[in-house]
Amino acid sequence: MVALVERGRTVASWMFDPLLEIRAVCERGGGAFLGEERILVNSRQIASRLLRGAIFKRFHPKDVRSDIESREGGIGTILPGLMCAGHRRSQSQRRD
Repeated sequence: MVALVERGRTVASWMFDPLLEIRAVCERGGGAFLGEERILVNSRQIASRLLRGAIFKRFHPKDVRSDIESREGGIGTILPGLMCAGHRRSQSQRRD
C-alpha cells in the first residue's frame, strides 16, 4: 500500500494484492477503483473502533513507532500480520 499525503491529508492511495493480482486505486475527488471497475464508497466515516488490521512499525524511526503505538488503542482489532503479502500460510493457518 502506498499513500500520497499533501499537507497532512491523504489525496491518493494505491494497493496491490500480489497473490490475487488485484489492484485498488483511489484519489480524493476522483473516485475509487478495484481493477478497472469503479467502486462506490459511502461518504460517512467509519468508526475507528470498527476497523481491523495489522500494524507494522518495525521499519519506522523510533519517534514514529512511539506515535503509532500511542494511537493503537483507537483501532477496533489489531491482527497479527504475515510480514509480507507474498507470504504463504501454513496448513494450520488456512481458512479454506
